[in-house]
Amino acid sequence: MKKTPAATRAFTILTASIAVLLAAHFAEADSSGWAVDADGNWALDTNWDGNIVPGIPGGTDSMDIATFGFTLTADRVVTVPANWNIGGITFSNTSDFKYTLQTGAIRLTNGGVIRTASGNGDHTGCDQRGDRHPG
Repeated sequence: MKKTPAATRAFTILTASIAVLLAAHFAEADSSGWAVDADGNWALDTNWDGNIVPGIPGGTDSMDIATFGFTLTADRVVTVPANWNIGGITFSNTSDFKYTLQTGAIRLTNGGVIRTASGNGDHTGCDQRGDRHPG
């Protein structure tokens, strides 16, 4: 059976459509964990596991999760850029020391959650106006 140009074109379009849908389905968020026992800038990739900075500047739909689980030897300050969008934040370090997120505004994607694992440091964050609030 010989394929017609229309059948070949339809097959190509169908194959490309399936590839796009599969790519979207398997796309992962750029979630990452703070990787240093030091103060630092959120946007600096070397401060994060795998040099992957979670979140996006100025967006509203990031699904990334930032995890602050590095065991600290002192309180640490993470400087957040203005209007940083993130899907969620988890504080889970196992020490008595805390992280403080300061300066910029963190904007959670709709449905985003900031959570602290029980029994860990008393963390502080900033709201959309940059005001600090205990976590």
